[in-house]
Amino acid sequence: MISILGVIYSIYNQTELRDLLFLLSVGSVLSLLALILEKNKIVLANYKGRMWASIGIFIFIIFLIPSKDFVIQILLFVLTTGFILRFIQNLNKVKQHL
Repeated sequence: MISILGVIYSIYNQTELRDLLFLLSVGSVLSLLALILEKNKIVLANYKGRMWASIGIFIFIIFLIPSKDFVIQILLFVLTTGFILRFIQNLNKVKQHL
């Protein structure tokens, strides 16, 4: 959802860094789709690395959106925080099963 919002924002808003925002957002969508498709085949260390990279991209996307669109920034911040909490919760569940 975060990446899709970034793609939509970069297409409809004519900001100075929209090309970078579009590239990061599309790359994040593709990375997360690869994780979903390879869910049972991926090594835990690679999974954690990809997730932390996605979180970093999400945070960077928030900073790329101009401050005049504060509402979008807040929405992305809330979604990113939820994503981080869910990721940490899933890691704890996986560690308990190991």
